Amino acid sequence: MKTKSILIRLFALMLALAMVFTVAACNDKTTSSDEGKGADEQINYGDDLGDEFGEDDADSVTIQTGGSGGSGGSAGNKDSAVTYDDLDVENKFQIDENKKQALIDKVPAKYKDGKTSVSVVTWWAPLEYEVKKMETFTKKTGIKAKWIPADWSEDGSAYVQKIAALRVQGSAPDLAATTTSSTYPSMYLQGLFRPLSEGKLDLSKTDVFDIPTMEMLKWNGKHYGAIIKGGDRANMGLLLYNADIFDNAGIKTPYEFWQEGTWNWDNFIKVGKELQTKTTAQPVNAGYQGHRLMQTCGEDAVIFKNGKMVNNTASTVYRNGYKWLNNLTSSGEHKILFYGGHEDFMDTTCAMYVTEAWIMKADERLNDVAFRIGFAPLPTPDGKVVVPADAQLWGFVDGGKHIEAASYFLEYWQDPAYDEKGYPLWMNDSVAKFISYLWEQPKTLQLSHGITNFGGDYKYYSENYKLATCGVANVDSTVDAYSSIIEANLKKIYAEFN
Repeated sequence: MKTKSILIRLFALMLALAMVFTVAACNDKTTSSDEGKGADEQINYGDDLGDEFGEDDADSVTIQTGGSGGSGGSAGNKDSAVTYDDLDVENKFQIDENKKQALIDKVPAKYKDGKTSVSVVTWWAPLEYEVKKMETFTKKTGIKAKWIPADWSEDGSAYVQKIAALRVQGSAPDLAATTTSSTYPSMYLQGLFRPLSEGKLDLSKTDVFDIPTMEMLKWNGKHYGAIIKGGDRANMGLLLYNADIFDNAGIKTPYEFWQEGTWNWDNFIKVGKELQTKTTAQPVNAGYQGHRLMQTCGEDAVIFKNGKMVNNTASTVYRNGYKWLNNLTSSGEHKILFYGGHEDFMDTTCAMYVTEAWIMKADERLNDVAFRIGFAPLPTPDGKVVVPADAQLWGFVDGGKHIEAASYFLEYWQDPAYDEKGYPLWMNDSVAKFISYLWEQPKTLQLSHGITNFGGDYKYYSENYKLATCGVANVDSTVDAYSSIIEANLKKIYAEFN
């Protein structure tokens, strides 16, 4: 759904507080960003990209029910994801009934009367596993869930609009999110969140909370958002591949390279070349996730240094990441990468697919495939795993009436250890282990997204499209132009809000 330009400007990242009061009218309907896109928008880096969080089809997915035991959907008697019995990693987020009961026991008895509802603003319709999980929470604590739908948009403005309007109306929700992909630290700067210290979250639980990332993303020395490990909506980049294509062609798989510790940029190109010569499939489809490939260099255009966001575009590592990405495209040296859609992977047009972890949920868009899906981390320059990701921080909205209850609600809702048996989050146990593994790896955060969007004059996806397709010879000059945007916006941010 296209966001009107005036709203983009009003609610682009780092809005001034004064602008919050202009947004009383909201639209509650969830929409799909894929509707009505023309051929010129297929690359999905443009201004009309509807959903950075990857939930662009949240209103149209088929929810899988029944006793599959987490195996995911299937077609043609084939698993929708390969089960790697030799995956030598541990799932640290398995359902734990004792841990679950320990949290329930801490919830004050005063909520047992059932009169308290925790309101949560989401950009997706709650999925079956979430509904069942929180129904159990309500039965045991009396605290009810009130799900408030909101649209999303490329810069997150529609989501911010919803929260700001509710707050102005005196109906502030209790819980909402900000993310490094677009709205961090926008809503903190606007005063839309309360410090986590005002709630009852036990941040000493290092098995629950991603404290190192939270420490890095403090604002003015305070925690305003919590990151709970194992959550399904952190946008962690990964690679899917059509295992049948690889097997039939006798090509070594990304998974096998990863297990050997040699899943690097050179072998990624080698695999792409083999696919070109031995199959009719396109080697790699990046969808709208080309930047995830580049992020595996381990750096972003904006980094934290001494507690402050700074311009990192002068970095050779960063620039070489874009040169490598440009060399993958049809105009570059290797010509193995194209920008297509999800359907290109599903209909076997392409062999490898750059995407994000959320897509591997049991009730998402990989249920009904006619081939085996393999998975691996994205390749890195040296073969060491670095996960391109967005940090998603959940916190207490200023004006929310039930912060204490929301503390218990948030932990129970987001921690996979509290899930209900029979309502699997991931497609199978092998996928669950893999996601657990990704959570433990070093991550490259996308701080530049919000800085680029500040003020509404520029958009991250438009600028990133230029960087990804300008050609190797033009990367340095294109990064220089991008650097001026980053530098100017950082100066405006610190001048306006310090």
